[in-house]
Amino acid sequence: DRGFGSASTAMSLRDQILEILNRYDTPSLRDAALMDLARLSGYPYREVGRLAKSLAIEVDLQTDQVEAAQKLANLIKTQPAQLNLYRYLEPWFAEILTRTALAMPTAPEFLFTTLLPAAASRVGTAAKVVIKPSAKYAQPLVFWTAIVANSGSMKTPAQRVILDPLVALETAAYESYLQEKADYDAEQDASKGKKSSDKTLEEPSKPPTRKRYLTKDITLETLQRTHGENPRGLLYYRDELAANTKARNQYRGGHGADEEAELDQWNGSAILYDRAEKSVCLPHSAISRTGGYQWEVLAQLMGDHHDFNGNFARWLFCAA
Repeated sequence: DRGFGSASTAMSLRDQILEILNRYDTPSLRDAALMDLARLSGYPYREVGRLAKSLAIEVDLQTDQVEAAQKLANLIKTQPAQLNLYRYLEPWFAEILTRTALAMPTAPEFLFTTLLPAAASRVGTAAKVVIKPSAKYAQPLVFWTAIVANSGSMKTPAQRVILDPLVALETAAYESYLQEKADYDAEQDASKGKKSSDKTLEEPSKPPTRKRYLTKDITLETLQRTHGENPRGLLYYRDELAANTKARNQYRGGHGADEEAELDQWNGSAILYDRAEKSVCLPHSAISRTGGYQWEVLAQLMGDHHDFNGNFARWLFCAA
């Protein structure tokens, strides 16, 4: 089957090489066809061979990607992973989560996936997980987890079961803060009415600080300031995590480094934040995150799956 080039003069050189690669299985037949193509096209055989080699690598890579995607889809559909909660939790606690999930009904893994960052947020910067003492290798208690499920899969109720106690603590702390703030404002007003000769030499009282456990709708800068007031850390929750991606740099016209700053927080790195109205200096940070994705939304965000900055690699996904 020679004379390939003359039959495909309307095709580009790249397309003709691809057709040769697809048509011939043996190296000798491919080389012979490439030599004919070089002669008929007027290109040096060395350049034609170099392009053929690059295209062969691309074809193999695309084939591997298609096969991997098919295997992953089949694995998710036919072999759902089952997490043994009794391996990670005390038996009585694992039993509670399992029974709660069955009563809803939802996957026990959804509850456990939410429990990890919720529990970690209460420890925060107070401790680290020592992986290898001899190498001084330790990791901060920071977890980023996401439930991936279709709409109606009870992912939101499953997370609320775990997060409602934090919401209760957050509500109580907010009410206490409002009372303390009112008392502070009243004290300040009373102090302003006194004559300078009546004022004592006592240190002026400091404004109260709001204790935080959980936040949902917040900008990165405000999150850093809130962490500065609560150095132990807190939990960031977003029912639909895609909203967090869309909110990045929303006050900078789409230009900024919100994503890079968030990725740095996954390592529990220091927060050194300086603005005219507020400065934050934390040697260690602890902002755990959790939320959910729908399959189609996550696929759209991942795009071609080239996770160049390691954004998705930092997340623990649960597709129970």
